Amino acid sequence: HGKPAEEVSMGRVLLQLFDYTHTFGMSLRPELVLLQKTMVQVEGVARAIDPSHNIWFASEPVVGGWIRRSFGPEGAAKLVAGNVKEITNRLKRLPEVMDRFEASLEPPAPLPPPTRRFAPWWGWFGFITALVALAIWAAK
Repeated sequence: HGKPAEEVSMGRVLLQLFDYTHTFGMSLRPELVLLQKTMVQVEGVARAIDPSHNIWFASEPVVGGWIRRSFGPEGAAKLVAGNVKEITNRLKRLPEVMDRFEASLEPPAPLPPPTRRFAPWWGWFGFITALVALAIWAAK
């Protein structure tokens, strides 16, 4: 608020920014965090050269333009255009998705009746063989 740059602690400004985002449940976009970090580093170098240099005032044309392009009407229009395209693509796929959903609701086809692995005579053959073996064993 009109203070000279040398009286403003950028560390405190960053901490306040993070506190505000946490207080209001907001998340910081990575590109904004990286921009802030870069500006703090540049400011540190600029203050080492000239303690009265105000990096925020000097960077306003570049940063302000980027903010207007990204978050102003132009950025909002790009965001809306991207969302409209995504919604249109999803609406085009809607009939196919509904068909697959309907198919998943239909009961599955009944299972075919079980087939016997062995012919019925194998059972009789085994039974008779067991009886013969039992008779031979009992005869001994």
